[in-house]
Amino acid sequence: MVPPEQSATTAPAMGTVEPTRWPRPLEIARLRCPICCEGQMFRTPLHMNPSCPRCGHTYDRGHGYFLGAMMFSYTIVVVLEAAILVGLRATGLSWPWALGLAVATVPIVGPFLAFPYSRLWWVMVERRYLHWGEEDDAGLKAELARRGAAHAARAANTSPERRDER
Repeated sequence: MVPPEQSATTAPAMGTVEPTRWPRPLEIARLRCPICCEGQMFRTPLHMNPSCPRCGHTYDRGHGYFLGAMMFSYTIVVVLEAAILVGLRATGLSWPWALGLAVATVPIVGPFLAFPYSRLWWVMVERRYLHWGEEDDAGLKAELARRGAAHAARAANTSPERRDER
C-alpha cells in the first residue's frame, strides 16, 4: 500500500518502498526488483546487485537468508529437467538417450535459470508473507545481537580454564 504522504507517481525515499502488488510476468522475466518492479536485481545472470538501484531495498538480509530460495531452485530445476526429457522423448529418442541428454543439459542451463529466478521468487514471497516492513529488521537485529551476547557470556563461563577452577 502506498503511504498517504506519497503518491503512486512520486519516487519513494531510499529503502522505504513496500511491495504493493505482485510483479507482472514481464517484470519477473526481466529480473526486476520484486519490491519496486523497476530496478535490476541482477547485473549478470550469476551476479546479484546488493540492493535495488531504484528503491534501495537490500536483497541479502544476512547469513543464510537465501536458504529459502533453494526450494524454488529445486522446483525450477525439476520442471526444467522434465520439460527437456519430454521434449527429447517427443523427438523419438529412446529413454536412456533422452534421460542422459536431459541430465547432461541441466548443469549447463540450470544455473542461469534457477539461480536468479529462485532468488527473485524468494525475495517476493519472503517480503510479502514472511517479513513485512523495515521496522521488523531492527527488532530482528536487536534480538540476534542479544542472543549472540548471551551465547558469548555462556561460552566465557564454560571455558576450559573456568572448568578447571571448579
